[in-house]
Amino acid sequence: MMSELLQMMKGKTQSDQAQVNYAKMGEFAGTYFNYTTEFLGPNSWIIDSGATAHMCANLKLMNRLKPYIAESSVALPDGTKKHVTHCGSVTLSPDVTLKAVLYMPSFKCNLLSVSKLSSLSHITILFSSDHCVMQDQRTKRTIAVGRLVGNLYVLDDFSFNQDVIKKYSLNKDIECCLNARINDVDLWHKRLGHTPVLVLRHANVISDNACELGVCSVCPLAKQQRLPFLSSETYSENVFNLIHVDIWGPYNQFSVSGCTYMLTVVDDCSRATWVFLMKHKSQTVTLLENFYQMVLTQFDRKIKTVRTDNGLEFVSEKCQLFLQNHGILHHKTCVYSPQQNGVVERKHKHLLQVARALMFQACLPSQFWTEAILTATYIINRLPTSVFWKTPYEVLYNRSVDYSMVRTFGCLAFATNVLPQKSKFTKRAYRCVFVGYAFGQKGYKLYDLDDKVLFVSRDVVFHEGIFPYKNTPDSSNEFPFPVAVRDEDSTSNQTTSVPIHDSAPINSVDSPHHSSLHNFNPLPEDNSSVPVLRRSSRQGTKPCWMNDFVCSSSHDVDGSPKVASITPSHYAVMTVISTLQEPKSYLEANNSPEWRLAMQVEINALEANQTWEITPLPPDKMPIGCRWVFKLKLKADGSIDRYKARLVAKGYNQIEGIDYNESFSPVAKSVTVRLFFAIAAASNWHIHQMDVNNAFLHGYLEEEIYMSPPDGYCLPPGHVCRLKRSLYGLKQASRQWNQEFTTQIVAFGFIQSKHDYCLFTKKSGDSFLVLLLYVDDILVAGTSAELITEVKNYLDRVFTIKDLGVAKYFLGLEVARSPQGIVVTQTKYIKDIVTDTGLANARDATTPLPPGIKFTGSAGAKLPHPDVYRLLIGRLLYLNFTRPDTSYACQQLSQYLQILANNI
Repeated sequence: MMSELLQMMKGKTQSDQAQVNYAKMGEFAGTYFNYTTEFLGPNSWIIDSGATAHMCANLKLMNRLKPYIAESSVALPDGTKKHVTHCGSVTLSPDVTLKAVLYMPSFKCNLLSVSKLSSLSHITILFSSDHCVMQDQRTKRTIAVGRLVGNLYVLDDFSFNQDVIKKYSLNKDIECCLNARINDVDLWHKRLGHTPVLVLRHANVISDNACELGVCSVCPLAKQQRLPFLSSETYSENVFNLIHVDIWGPYNQFSVSGCTYMLTVVDDCSRATWVFLMKHKSQTVTLLENFYQMVLTQFDRKIKTVRTDNGLEFVSEKCQLFLQNHGILHHKTCVYSPQQNGVVERKHKHLLQVARALMFQACLPSQFWTEAILTATYIINRLPTSVFWKTPYEVLYNRSVDYSMVRTFGCLAFATNVLPQKSKFTKRAYRCVFVGYAFGQKGYKLYDLDDKVLFVSRDVVFHEGIFPYKNTPDSSNEFPFPVAVRDEDSTSNQTTSVPIHDSAPINSVDSPHHSSLHNFNPLPEDNSSVPVLRRSSRQGTKPCWMNDFVCSSSHDVDGSPKVASITPSHYAVMTVISTLQEPKSYLEANNSPEWRLAMQVEINALEANQTWEITPLPPDKMPIGCRWVFKLKLKADGSIDRYKARLVAKGYNQIEGIDYNESFSPVAKSVTVRLFFAIAAASNWHIHQMDVNNAFLHGYLEEEIYMSPPDGYCLPPGHVCRLKRSLYGLKQASRQWNQEFTTQIVAFGFIQSKHDYCLFTKKSGDSFLVLLLYVDDILVAGTSAELITEVKNYLDRVFTIKDLGVAKYFLGLEVARSPQGIVVTQTKYIKDIVTDTGLANARDATTPLPPGIKFTGSAGAKLPHPDVYRLLIGRLLYLNFTRPDTSYACQQLSQYLQILANNI
């Protein structure tokens, strides 16, 4: 058989029949096939799963030919070798290109290697009984179909015909989709989510030579991004030609001076920085006016251009008028483009980095953040910048910086007491913390650790390795209260602490406290004569933020009030309240005739309602117990309204499946209540309220429950009370009452809602009624007052109700009606929460949660009473009914009901 094959390769055959039909088979490269070169033609390819490389005998089919340098011959199965002269590629179709194809002139056929094709492309070949399919692995698209010629699969010119491909496609639905306008770039661009053409080419859904995509109107709307912000390489030639201005804040921590904002000014030429502390943004324009005058006076220059963002304080009419009057150009950034004012934005970052380092180093309380910012500004102005590698101080004043006065922020310092001494043993220095450099004075800013005051002194001894607050526990939260300013400009011998809110220039718009570059030198130039400093005789006033603190009192708060100072009516009320006591047990209540009468009234009501029947206890039953609960009902003036005794079953002794099966009872949803009031207000309906007396006693029991007789209720021996109706304390009491109410109200013509089982509606002619039930509280609203009265009369006959008239107070909701609508509030509920938590005298908060607060979870000490926290969260959740602004705070705090720590 092998010899026969070799003869066919040489153009010889054993019979003429093979010239017309198929040649007989031989073995070549592990494949059995019938073959005649004349029949297949020079462009046909034999698909060979055993060939290790593509082999071609037709030079006209090959592209990119280059001499073959490697092993120059291929061994055949009979042991002979064929010489390889070149290597190149062959394009079978726009989708199939064979690479690394060997050209052998003496070879008589073309072989396509399956392994080489799969490894060098995303093409796979699937074989069947009469044909094979060449398919793209990624798109599952059929590329070509091979025919079975004898026993071998062959690719020829018909293999890539689209009609043939459609006939033999493996998945005609996929092929139909993929082949539709295959070269339509716009179509594929839309199909695949407006994918770029380059990606489409890599996905092989369009050909490499497909035309480029035209203008797509959708892509800019969906994908357009901001242009990159190129770094500026231009700088102002002269100082104050251009200044960058911005506001930082508000910070969530008030400084010792009450400031929360800072106005930052940066000169573009020198990078000199000025920081002005502010309490309010409204001070901005005044500070800019003062800064302009300072530049004009101190540097004999005029500001030419100001660059800011679009803050309201900069685009206000007052600011624009100031700039126009002085001929100053105002450059504003584009909306949401802070990068255009990047000089001052980066300066804020630099200032905060240095200030944080100073605060962490000194461990100062956070209230001193403004002092750290001012000190950071002082330091940065005296350090070289990357613009000229000179310090801003040098550029402005044309002289080098003297670092001899610089000291470590937050270190221990002792300031000399220069006041006339009362005694020879009076302390000669104040123990202080260094908190910065004074502006306009040749001295250091210090904070007295003993007197809790800020002051400036020139006679200071520093201990730069000691930080007083570093060893103070939890110094970050410590507020050195109060903070004041020591004024030593008076000849008075008395020490007076003036609050910083009234006297410190930080809060003065006319002389703002700021850090600048002026000639500061805390070391005296001449020590020969030191003038005696005087002390101020001005009296300090209490700062406004201390108005809600009781700092002193003219009365003795430790002693008890005198009886003579109390009015008779007040004394009578106090006497009644102090003597009122509710019994804790039956034995205690039985000693009072009032409580005995109250118990008898309750028993009579239960018997009249046929709540139980007296019967012997069956031997296989276990009775549940009961107990008395006593409550005093008081009037608004504190006097006694009535004595209330209620018999309560011990439902915790009930056994599920025997004494009860289900205990769930629906109540009106909060959204239903809101909608009820909204529709009633919009339709101007009448709203009335009712309360059912002893609601739980109206439900009928389905289970067989026996109860021991209550204390004071005499029964024959071995007899108990078999409950026919529900009783307070039973697990199913609420459910049975709800079922009984539903039965009775539906019988009156109401329809129960399928979305809220406690919502009932009734239509009678042109009138419409809506009834809402929440346990035993009822709201009814509608267009007809007469129908509302009929509902009241019917419910009173069935259950005995208390008519409360027009709705005013429902489930803690205060309802007020006006011509404009209905107002629903929870004022009393809020006051009760505030009172119960001991926060009645606390200051109001601007937001439910402090801005920027971060919860740490379980870190910190555990709460001593976690149940109190959970109870408070539950009460706040109910407050969301009328205060949706607290919803986010409640949601955040509710995440820690199981992980309770002091610093959540």
